[in-house]
Amino acid sequence: LNCGWIYFWHREAIGICLALISALLASLVLIMMQFRGPASAREALFTKARVIKELGNAAVHSPRKILPSEALTQGNRMNLI
Repeated sequence: LNCGWIYFWHREAIGICLALISALLASLVLIMMQFRGPASAREALFTKARVIKELGNAAVHSPRKILPSEALTQGNRMNLI
């Protein structure tokens, strides 16, 4: 599923891509439910979503200036590859 959605994303088949991502999400939720039980899996899913949202908001709305060494520029982007 994981490789499939990437393949179809690059082929611009968005409908198939969305279906595969939904199937991937469903399979991951089922795996979480097997390991933790339905109530704790739901709680873990919403806790993770809340943490991701808060970290994203903090990153976007932070008043801290971005240093040139932290910026993603053409020069230092090559170091990430």
